[in-house]
Amino acid sequence: MLLILLSWTYIFITAVNFGCITNRFFRLKMDSIPVTAFLGLFTITILAGFWALFTRVNFEFHMILLLINLLIWFRYRIDIQSLYRNGITQFKSFSPSHRLLLCVIGIIILANSAAAPFIVDNESYYIQTIKWLNEYGYVHGVANLHIFLGQQSGWHLTQSALNFSFLYSEFNDLGGFCLLLGNFFAFSLLQDFSENRNRNSLIFGLFPIFNVLLLQFANAPSPDLPVYILTFLIVYYFVAEFNKATGNGFIVTCILTIFAVFIKSTAAGLVVFPMILIIRNFTGNQRDLFRILGAVLALSVLFVSKNYVTSGHPLFPIVWSPGGAHAVPDAVANFYFSMTKLFGYRISLAEFSHMSATDLFITWLQLPKLHGFFNWLLLVLVAITPFFLLKIKQRQWWLVYSAMLFQIAILAISSPQYRFFLHFILLFLCVLLSVIIPRRLITSAVGVSTFIAVFVTLTSINLSSLTNNPLNGTTNTLGVSNLVFPHADSNRVTAFIPLTEGNLQYYSPADHPFFWGTGDGPLPCVNGAQIEYFKKHLRVVPQLLGSDLSEGFYARELSPIE
Repeated sequence: MLLILLSWTYIFITAVNFGCITNRFFRLKMDSIPVTAFLGLFTITILAGFWALFTRVNFEFHMILLLINLLIWFRYRIDIQSLYRNGITQFKSFSPSHRLLLCVIGIIILANSAAAPFIVDNESYYIQTIKWLNEYGYVHGVANLHIFLGQQSGWHLTQSALNFSFLYSEFNDLGGFCLLLGNFFAFSLLQDFSENRNRNSLIFGLFPIFNVLLLQFANAPSPDLPVYILTFLIVYYFVAEFNKATGNGFIVTCILTIFAVFIKSTAAGLVVFPMILIIRNFTGNQRDLFRILGAVLALSVLFVSKNYVTSGHPLFPIVWSPGGAHAVPDAVANFYFSMTKLFGYRISLAEFSHMSATDLFITWLQLPKLHGFFNWLLLVLVAITPFFLLKIKQRQWWLVYSAMLFQIAILAISSPQYRFFLHFILLFLCVLLSVIIPRRLITSAVGVSTFIAVFVTLTSINLSSLTNNPLNGTTNTLGVSNLVFPHADSNRVTAFIPLTEGNLQYYSPADHPFFWGTGDGPLPCVNGAQIEYFKKHLRVVPQLLGSDLSEGFYARELSPIE
């Protein structure tokens, strides 16, 4: 915990400094510490992304980052000091109960971040993606080694830029840092509600009620968590700016939206919000629009470039044109796309080919345990939310509701996994709770949820009634040693066996029960069972493009006699 706190302190200073530069570039008048920090993370991500196209995100990048940090401080220290004063003043303005709750929440976020990672995908590609970025940057055809490495989430890029891998190997806890920022922002809105009785402030201020769920994402570099937090910020500014759309709110909405989509493409439904603001206020925001288009262009170039480098396809996993020598074969890309889509229904390709849309919908609703619960919850929210929106009587909320329907439509034809629309579930649960919970009990409701979060943090809970996945059978708790040192990036201790396939020597986990599992294995790491499956069924094996890992990989197609 102590080491994570020290790393967060530096990350906070760095994010605020770069956020100040972002404010200057876009001519923003932003005095919110959490939002400024997110804007700073956005700028750091762009810098790290273009850096990774050429070399590793390691010690050299951090030296440049530190130098820029110092230059920003000396040039804009008055602006930065003003931001800190505003943040301190805002915290002091919180009621004693709100200050206490925020401090408790901060401690349990820190504790969860120091505990063993919980998310299964951390064991398949989170750790490995970040490790490749730290050691080599974007590597040509790395998706040929492990198809999941072709995703290259923007959040893993951000994490690679701020995990200090050259100093200590266990700092992959940026998600917890962002959850703390999100909670500070929410408590500032709860305070505003207590003073002004603003309904929208209450809706977004109820975000901490869901900490008990979001904490399960905090101890792994999950791209889902920042998308959930950014969604609340984006919709808050959209709702607040809907009728006036000042340059400030419009630009923040746009930047945070393109950041969220760069982090996770399944958040594409959020694009609806800046588009609506553009349509409603195009004349008033022309100058702002050109600056936003510049940021969109920069991230688009980065998105296409990193996809082409890592997979050979600019819009991976979509395969629409021939790639280079390092391109993922069509058969593998189609296998990956089909697998991702079918995972949302838990069915095989043969079953999918014989099922109608109605059959798929029924199957989706009948999924067991947590998946089925959230699927039903989404359906119920879609049905009852309009009745609550009639009580709120704000047109912009109907547009937010429409954006949720748009997101559902996108996922229905791609991969309808509950975690891809959880941000809208949480948002509209806050809408419902803002109507249901008596105003005098708001702080008590947040307090009860915080107590539950503390209990979950300190107690190992059996989750067999919620999930069939043995890797998520119980929640992880904080060990005594974790009070100082965070848990290792992987929650499994396993040996790695060196294996050879053609000119490729790789490391395979000795006893990992997960087909895609790699854990924290040395590079290059891939499960031997996966290599054999691709070899047998897709007739391809990964091979080195040259004599060194930095030169990348290609997929060698096997001859009929092999």
